[in-house]
Amino acid sequence: MSLAYLPDDVLLLIYSYLAIQDVLALKQTCRGLHAFGSTDYLWHRLVEKSDLPLDVPADTPSSQLPSDVLQRLAVKAIRLQLNWRRPTSEIKRTTSLPGTSDALFEFLQFVPGGRWLLVVQGGLRRFEHRNYTRVSFWDLSIIEHPRCVVMFEFTGKHRGSAVALRDGESLVTIVVALNDGGSQDFMQVRSVSIDDTMNALDPMSPLPSIVGSRRLDLPPQLVDPRATALIEGISVWENQLVATVALIVPDQEIKSHIMIANTDKGHARWMRKGPDQPIPLPQARLQNDRMIVFGYSRQDFVVRIHDLPCWLNQRGEGLVGEDVAWGRLREQYSFPLGSNLMDTVHIPSVSASFLTIMVFNEADPTQPSAQIVRFPLDDSTAHSGSKVTNARVPLPLDTSIRSVSIGTTGRRAVWMEHNLDTTRTRLMKLELGSIHDGTPDLSHGVLLPADPPLPFATDACHSLAFDEATCRLCLGLWDSSLHVVDFAS
Repeated sequence: MSLAYLPDDVLLLIYSYLAIQDVLALKQTCRGLHAFGSTDYLWHRLVEKSDLPLDVPADTPSSQLPSDVLQRLAVKAIRLQLNWRRPTSEIKRTTSLPGTSDALFEFLQFVPGGRWLLVVQGGLRRFEHRNYTRVSFWDLSIIEHPRCVVMFEFTGKHRGSAVALRDGESLVTIVVALNDGGSQDFMQVRSVSIDDTMNALDPMSPLPSIVGSRRLDLPPQLVDPRATALIEGISVWENQLVATVALIVPDQEIKSHIMIANTDKGHARWMRKGPDQPIPLPQARLQNDRMIVFGYSRQDFVVRIHDLPCWLNQRGEGLVGEDVAWGRLREQYSFPLGSNLMDTVHIPSVSASFLTIMVFNEADPTQPSAQIVRFPLDDSTAHSGSKVTNARVPLPLDTSIRSVSIGTTGRRAVWMEHNLDTTRTRLMKLELGSIHDGTPDLSHGVLLPADPPLPFATDACHSLAFDEATCRLCLGLWDSSLHVVDFAS
């Protein structure tokens, strides 16, 4: 019997064992299989179990897209993966962005999808004796004509940044943590309406419409008046913000507390301390309607997934000084890293269905390595047999790792590898694929050598940003120039 004459339920079972590449090939054999291989239901299932990072908008579930759109995205992702996994990935395009400041790059971040880029630069006004931080937000959808749609400048030294798009990418919220010389950091929040006509570098362009602008101070707390409060990390989603704050008191252990805020209202509170949060020095990220809290507990790396606190759904109101109770604990993971707690741990700025961390042990005199650990975040992946997975990547001796950027699903990552003997720097790439016997398929190698076919050497790179779905790379150089490198056509 021909495969095309099998019942639909049998065909669906057969297709469920195939990769997207196999389904695309099978569709070319006859009209019947082409029709069955083009159904929305089938493609929703294929994408759900696929390891291909698809360029799907962050606020659009793949289950809401028709099969023809998913097929186009899949074909593009397959071609990109073939290039990415080559020993020498082909550079398709290099674009230089116009300069907005001669200050060093403090922070670079792509909004998932590679269209939008946040750039933060910091410097010192010598004659005014003050630090300043300049923030620019770029639209790279037409890469031949990049547009700086928003640009601000703040007084103070940069401590951290976060960005989120809302309302169909028509509203951007940018949060910048600063310190102006005081004992406590603070945050500046800007929500700006953006459109395709704006260009901050064009004096004839329409001015941005500022929807919200406020300074957000840390909530009051009963601590030692000698304490210095430093913001260590920020995450923003819609109008919700979470920040990790380190409290440093002389001759005492450093303590970390988590703060949540409503950026529209400007209300901020501390999360409640106690047994509900057993991680001594926690970090936090926001993802959809949940809060991801993680950190070391002894020598284990712990990840806890909570519902958002009810306080955020109550319009950010409450008694002044009242700590906020934790939301329901959905899932918890604990993974023994078995490494020195001083090893550098790198966490992505934004996570989707998985949280992937990279731990670099550069000090091992016999075999330095990078350990990659992947934690499932979505309920669908956490309860479908998917468990915490890990893999190791050997590193050369006498190297120093800089500027690590991990994708939103943790499937791809890029980092700078500096050789201490030759003083040369190269960029490395990594991709995690399908899981076999609890271990993910791993591909890694050199992305850009020390002398790449570019107008500059990688030694000149100061910082980077990387988008996983498009493999778009942004490199900030020591001379304050900014370049975007594309590996997709």
